[in-house]
Order: sequence, then structure tokens, then C-alpha cells
Amino acid sequence: MTILESALRDAIAVDFNAEIVYGNDQIDLCVPRRFATVNFYLMQTDALTRCVDEMRMKLGYKPVMIQDGASDYDLNGWYDFYISINDFDILRIDAVIECFVINSQEPDNETEYLIHLSEIERATIYDIINDQCRKCVGKSCEDLLAESRKELEELIEYEKRMGSI
Repeated sequence: MTILESALRDAIAVDFNAEIVYGNDQIDLCVPRRFATVNFYLMQTDALTRCVDEMRMKLGYKPVMIQDGASDYDLNGWYDFYISINDFDILRIDAVIECFVINSQEPDNETEYLIHLSEIERATIYDIINDQCRKCVGKSCEDLLAESRKELEELIEYEKRMGSI
């Protein structure tokens, strides 16, 4: 295991208490999904929190965790982190981890921040999520994408029958 893999294994943890959501389960009227997508809610780990705290501190907001260089922190705020796998991209995973500021007293409450990922990070995170899914759900990421693809095909067929496509 490399240092990057080790660090990412500590940073990335799918919250299996939250629902795993297929892309077609979401209401997206502006940009309907036409490829299989599986969305995961990630646990708020120190590494992910530190990334977003640093972005927010550069903008003058308080971090949610005590950080070097911060005199105060946002003790009511927290972050929600999300990432998706899909069958559209060759790497099968988003290029970013989405983060939403929740319950903050700062003006950026409910703002979205993006943690951009390199190709190596994306591939490693996909493997980590795949391992976690196999252990906790008994299915691989490809199994979950196949289920999403099947539901999407059924939805498209239904829309065709109803005349909405």
C-alpha cells in the first residue's frame, strides 16, 4: 500500500447508514441523467474536513474543526460530503467530492465546495469504495451500477410509453 492509498483509506468512508441513491432516484428536471449513477454519502473525516476548512478559511470563514492559524471555529457547523460512481466516465467516479456547509452561523451556510481529485486519487477512491461496498453491502460498484442501469432503462422505457420522450 502506498502513502496515498493509506491516507485515502483513512479519509474516505461511505456512510452505509445513509441510503445509497441511484441517479434516476433523484429529481433532476433541468439535466435528466441518461447514464447509470450511484451516489454515496461520505462520513465527515478529519482529512475531508481539513480540506474544506482550508478553503473556507481562505475566504475568511471560521472552520468547523480547530485548525492551525484559526483563532476560533464554527462549533455548530458541519459538512455533508458526497461522491458518485457512474458508467459514463472511464474512471467510473466523479472528479470531485462535493461538500455542503450545514448549520453554520457563517454567511456561507448551505454553500457547496468541491474537493478536486487527480486521476490517481479518483482511481484509488473508486477501489476503496468498491472494497467498502463489497464488505458492507455484499455488492461491488459494478453490481450497483448494473442495478442503476437497469432502473434507468426501465424509467426510459416507461417515459417512452407515456410519451414524455
